[in-house]
Amino acid sequence: MKVIVRSVVVVLSLIVFGTQISCSNDKELRELRNEKAQLQTEQRTLLQQKQNLQWEFQQVDRLRRQAYNAGERGGGQFLGGLVNDNAGQALGGLIDSAAASQQQDKHQARCYAIRQQIFQIDQRSYVINVQIGEIDRKIANLN
Repeated sequence: MKVIVRSVVVVLSLIVFGTQISCSNDKELRELRNEKAQLQTEQRTLLQQKQNLQWEFQQVDRLRRQAYNAGERGGGQFLGGLVNDNAGQALGGLIDSAAASQQQDKHQARCYAIRQQIFQIDQRSYVINVQIGEIDRKIANLN
């Protein structure tokens, strides 16, 4: 009789232990899936930010090129004024060229800042992809 009782106790202990492991795995799977979903949401947000920055970069770069072209025209006007002995034209060209150069520098700095932001987004996206891969491996091991 003692052997049967011990056997029943051992079997019940194994069932309870197995149930605890199963519940523990279910909880861990839920947590991993939630973490993965949060990372994927962050990844989508970063992608949207990157697309917005790329659009902004195109606009600012266009302005930078326009300022460069205006500086070239001002420089040509300055030289034309010197050749034609027209001080007013030369001074106007010099002022236009200087103003355009200042605008070009401002736009160039903004382009650089945008590229830096895009680089940081790319770095974070890479880290997120690695984390998602690790979560997928953990989920596969639990299943």
